[in-house]
Amino acid sequence: MPFSNRVSTWALLTIAGISIWRRISRRRSIQEKLHACCKKGSFLVQWYTLLTIAMLLFVVGSNIEYFREYATHAQATTDKTLRDIYGEEGQAQLLEDKLNITTFEEFKDVLTIPVWVQIVNGVGQVSGVFTIAVVIYQMWTQFVLPCRKAAQQNPVWNTHEWHVPKRVDWILWIL
Repeated sequence: MPFSNRVSTWALLTIAGISIWRRISRRRSIQEKLHACCKKGSFLVQWYTLLTIAMLLFVVGSNIEYFREYATHAQATTDKTLRDIYGEEGQAQLLEDKLNITTFEEFKDVLTIPVWVQIVNGVGQVSGVFTIAVVIYQMWTQFVLPCRKAAQQNPVWNTHEWHVPKRVDWILWIL
């Protein structure tokens, strides 16, 4: 089922929405209206701010989902699911013919994920938090804030100081 993973589905739809907003809000006339309407809070409606918030929510949400629903999955539930699969009509015969598996315990042993793999998977999940934190820090300190400072000093661009130049816009989108 393609939309069974809630966090990934939310992330996909959010990225699509941010992409559309990015295309709309790049226009100078839109930026002037946003800055006139929102004043100092206009950075909150910029696409890169929305992307920052979405990335934070995605990484936190995916970690919560992973540790709540997958990492702490009860062994009894796993055994019941495997027993249901093993007990399906014709399944035991197929396993015996193809894999030389004659008992449920052999079937379970073949499909058991080693503990070290589960630990590495959990560490990888948590490392995503740190990766996103570094990306967000670099986005803002290396691109957004220096562009804002330059725009504040420019008489033409200071009316919409949070609107980043086209080249920076593309770099932020790639990041």
